[in-house]
Amino acid sequence: MVTHKPLPTPSPEKEDELFVSDTDDANVEARTSEPPRNLKQPLKLLKKAPKRSYDFSYATYLEEGLSITSAAYDPRLVKLKEALAQIGLDVTELIPEGDLVKAVFAHLLRTAAALKIAPSKRKRHICLVGDSGAGKSSIINCILGIPELALVLGLAKSVTMVATSYESAFPWQTKRFAARIVLLSHREIRAKLRGLCADYFSYQLELVEVRKVAQARAVKTLDVEDNEGDASKAEQPSEVRETKREAAQSAFEVFRSLFRKREKEFGNDERGKEFLRLADGKLEETVNEFMKWCTDLLPKATEQPANSNSRKKTNSVQLEAETQEKLHTQLQMYAESEQTLSKTPNSSLWALVSKIHIGIRDVPILEHAIFVDWPGASDKNSLRAKASNQRVSDCDEIWIVGQISRVTTNRTVADALHRYAAIKPCAIVCTHIDTVADNTEHLAHLQAQGFQDSAYTKECARRETLDTTIRARKADLKEHEEAISNGQIVVIVEDEEYLCDGTEEELQIARNRINSDNAALKKLENELAEADASIINRGWDVHELFFRSMLKSALAEMELNASMFFVSNEHYMGCRGAKSVKGSLLELGRTGIPELRRHILRATEADEMAAMQEYIAKVEIFLRGLNVVANPEHEKENRKVLLTIKEGKDKISDLKHGDYIAALEHTLEQSFERPVVRRMDDLVTNATEIAAGKINWQASTLKAFIANAGLHNTPKVGRHNWNRAFFADFINNILANWDTFVNEEADAFTKLQEKLLEEIRGVIASSNGRRAAKQLGDKTGQFRELIEAKIEEAERLCEKARREYAIKLMSIKTEATTPGTKPQKSYIDKAMDHGYDSCKLVKGRGYRRSVINTLKSYVAKRSKSSPFRSVVIDIKTAVEEDANAQVEVLVDAVEGIFDDITGWLESVFAEQAGDAVAPVVRKGLQKYLPDALQRHQDIKTRLDEIIKEYQNAT
Repeated sequence: MVTHKPLPTPSPEKEDELFVSDTDDANVEARTSEPPRNLKQPLKLLKKAPKRSYDFSYATYLEEGLSITSAAYDPRLVKLKEALAQIGLDVTELIPEGDLVKAVFAHLLRTAAALKIAPSKRKRHICLVGDSGAGKSSIINCILGIPELALVLGLAKSVTMVATSYESAFPWQTKRFAARIVLLSHREIRAKLRGLCADYFSYQLELVEVRKVAQARAVKTLDVEDNEGDASKAEQPSEVRETKREAAQSAFEVFRSLFRKREKEFGNDERGKEFLRLADGKLEETVNEFMKWCTDLLPKATEQPANSNSRKKTNSVQLEAETQEKLHTQLQMYAESEQTLSKTPNSSLWALVSKIHIGIRDVPILEHAIFVDWPGASDKNSLRAKASNQRVSDCDEIWIVGQISRVTTNRTVADALHRYAAIKPCAIVCTHIDTVADNTEHLAHLQAQGFQDSAYTKECARRETLDTTIRARKADLKEHEEAISNGQIVVIVEDEEYLCDGTEEELQIARNRINSDNAALKKLENELAEADASIINRGWDVHELFFRSMLKSALAEMELNASMFFVSNEHYMGCRGAKSVKGSLLELGRTGIPELRRHILRATEADEMAAMQEYIAKVEIFLRGLNVVANPEHEKENRKVLLTIKEGKDKISDLKHGDYIAALEHTLEQSFERPVVRRMDDLVTNATEIAAGKINWQASTLKAFIANAGLHNTPKVGRHNWNRAFFADFINNILANWDTFVNEEADAFTKLQEKLLEEIRGVIASSNGRRAAKQLGDKTGQFRELIEAKIEEAERLCEKARREYAIKLMSIKTEATTPGTKPQKSYIDKAMDHGYDSCKLVKGRGYRRSVINTLKSYVAKRSKSSPFRSVVIDIKTAVEEDANAQVEVLVDAVEGIFDDITGWLESVFAEQAGDAVAPVVRKGLQKYLPDALQRHQDIKTRLDEIIKEYQNAT
């Protein structure tokens, strides 16, 4: 009998690691046409996680998606921070135990202890906008490393209902998770209630008209000349009606959410509808009643925490919890709708919430950035899309999120780019890339267009060969197994296979060979799985070239710039073992999340260096103060300087409320209020002419535009923005005066800065009296050195306030001169809302003329009820509120400078006669100072060298 050879097995190769390595995130940047080898999906990890995990942590900083050159985790900077902190620790060790000694050097000890903590860096504010379901919340979950965070907190159930900010822990926070819920003001609540009532009553009118049309058609008495109900001439009656229906449903959902405890009026749907039916035609009375009910529901205004910079009360609520689930329970009444709370008797206040801030401990990326998740643009629940009156443009960067298959045709993406990309760094984040990565038909089409990848073609050929080989070997194995089961073996004679009876020994040999062949087949199947993973990854490389090219062309056509990122949230979760994914996984690097993290940290490098420079300056001030304490001879004779410091501090607040705010109010009046009042006649004339020009539009078209707040398009009427047309002259007027306003505000702030610095310098000026006092203010004296260091600190604080306020002003300019998008309204859009609400209530015959007259009457209003004056008021309010907020922080900081100076001097004056220990301590400090100053200078020099390295690399 001829012994047949065993089936050939593939040559042995080194097994790839089963899990994606920790360093893959750091190597995305190095990927070119040849992707990393490691392509296998983490099968074992997925099998080990049948229970869904709601959290995972980063094992290393590299795993967070960083390279070693990232300033955020540069070990050289870490060492410099440790060296700076050590200076404070060394000084603390020089102070012996004892209550008397601690009383003398109390301020020194407090300041030395504070040096252990480096100043926090400025965090980059990133806003995420886009359609509902585009993946905004999922992106945040992935970046934070907390899977399904928004879902667990109840803040995103396929749509985000309230603008939600994810931040590092708040100063008052003691547990891992916390929330600060900011509620709408009473004025904002009233405006929202009025709009909701108008939406609801408008749809009821629509239903009445529909019934009338049906009855008229039945008796053939319909006059179709001027009736919006005529479907034969209406361009899109069903679309308009659906828009109104959705708005009415949103309004009713809000009323039920808010007032469900009022059994008589809204105890159930039927009672609610009956109450609103009886209220029809009584808009203001209904709004007033709803306002009273809302006032009873709202929590009382809460005081800011003791360590907050704000001096005023704010209508906000603070919550804390150790787990996401527990915080979710507390957040329910503020973040969930009537549908979610239907099983509980509680009211839901989500419609009255302006913004929710979530604070989370121990998430590294939140030390560098704040992420704001905005309600989606295409959400059918229109109120959710308008859930916050916050300014989207009030940030450092905007991520415009869209599904990759529709990103170049999506109206939301285009609108956001046109609105923000010219004034703000923007990034287009394409999600769901895994849905196109393995689309073979599209890949073939792309390759035909020239988007070639030889590695992908080679891998496809390899996969086809493996598949054919595996099929053939499975068939052979099946034949051999069947033969053995019949007591036969396969023999080959002259290349022909024959079956013959086998002995028990031959059958056992055949079984062993089948086992060996099965093992070889398993290896081939593993290679096939590897090939499948390779194909999806290399296939994505081809797709990425295409989509990047397409987006570049679209941006060039719009003459705009934006960064581009391609993300698969689902596959990132799969790579992390947090979610089961069917089929092969994209590599960790190709999921796009590590690249987004790296982008954030590159963008914050300057802030990282600024924080280091601030730390160095803080230590320098400490050493100057230490010098005063160590050498107190002249200061002891000049206690009067404490009175000067107190007088200077008392003047600071008056400077703010006196000169600066007064100057700001004056320039606002001169730049915006008076010019608008002077040109009011022209503004009204132009706006009414534009409104009158729409008298020839079909009633259904007018209705469609009014239902969509003036921003719409139909098959016969192209895309129009009524608000842009009504406010065209107004916008030109604002823009013409904007630079003048900004310059005058800058001059006023410069004068404020000069006066602040003058008060600090006054401490030195007041010290030039008697001989000892004169030495206190001497140019070479240690006290003067301290004051000069404090002046430099004040200058830095002023520049920081100036930079932050410039961002605020640019945001206000955008809101005042650029119409918004549906989910984020501008001041212009808000000014017209009441007018459109009035138009929605127009009914009956002569609809077109009535609605045009209503529109004309609204834009022709004067005084504070004018839509043009309304925008000016919004500008003025925003400018003053932001100015107060920034200057309040500055004033608190400058007052802190005076407190610090006082603290150092009190250490001098606290020493009592006969104290034998304090002089010894001071001598020790004198001896320590030269070495500390040299170490400080060395650290400063080293930081300058590192900064230059980063600048050269950039």
